[in-house]
Amino acid sequence: MVMMGDGPILVIPVLLRFADLTTQQTEQVRRLIERDRTDTEGLLSQLAETNNQLDDALLAPAGGPEGGSGILVQRLARLRLQFMQSELKTALAIRKILSPEQLGKVSKAMSETKKAGTSQLEPYSLTF
Repeated sequence: MVMMGDGPILVIPVLLRFADLTTQQTEQVRRLIERDRTDTEGLLSQLAETNNQLDDALLAPAGGPEGGSGILVQRLARLRLQFMQSELKTALAIRKILSPEQLGKVSKAMSETKKAGTSQLEPYSLTF
């Protein structure tokens, strides 16, 4: 399962919520997110499928192949890494669009969010 506190996964919503994007920046961000959406959705789908397979393997009747679970865990680790790299690429691309003032504002908001606990950050999505 992907944890919401994982690096770029939390940073992207904070960037979008607190940067006060201009109309032009909003369009640039929309294009970036759309560009990466297929990869991200594919990785999330593979993560969910592999998690389900691991659940099934762990709940299989006694005598099931133990090595299969290890292979699934390795696959999950590889998929998580790919997902995090994809999200990092998107976060860095969004960051390049922001002005120094916007980055400062986002940094302050991120610090406050961490102090309050990540559960204080409500889900956020850009509607295009």
